[in-house]
Amino acid sequence: MIDTGLSGKNVLVTGGAGNIGGAISRAFAAQGAHVAVHYLPGEAPAPDGVSWAHVTPDGAAAVALARELGDGSFATGADLSHAQDLPRLLDAVTERLGYGTSKAALEALTRALALDLGPRGIRVNAVVPGPVQTGWMDEALAERVAGQVPLGRVGEPGDIADAVVFLASHQARWITGQVVQVAGGHAL
Repeated sequence: MIDTGLSGKNVLVTGGAGNIGGAISRAFAAQGAHVAVHYLPGEAPAPDGVSWAHVTPDGAAAVALARELGDGSFATGADLSHAQDLPRLLDAVTERLGYGTSKAALEALTRALALDLGPRGIRVNAVVPGPVQTGWMDEALAERVAGQVPLGRVGEPGDIADAVVFLASHQARWITGQVVQVAGGHAL
């Protein structure tokens, strides 16, 4: 086994109780890391050999942060000066708009954080999973999707976990600001 340099390191896995997050949590634990898992209560039971402890943060800290940030505002460049324009605008927006733009924002955030934090020795990377069997695909759909993947199969949560552990490891010490497709070639 390659020494990843993760033994004794502290790792926070958000969404760490789900299928992919659970696999990531277990993969870091297998490398000897101390893993803290953030998840929604009732999201999933703890994996075998793991125990969850629910910790509620001090509410005063959240109030202080909100007070420090102040009231925010949001502006959009859409011209809605005529009431009849609104339905046309909404009809043009697809149901994937929010999902797609949030993913693009995460990619931009990854690169920006890598630039800002690199001088401090902090690496920032992102993993973009392709189609992964987490129980949402029936056998027929999984077979169809596998036919669209150059490596001929859908991914497993462990495929994503291995990539995440690699990017956190000593072996990836010269990699930062990257958005890595872990998709079996699906995005090609």
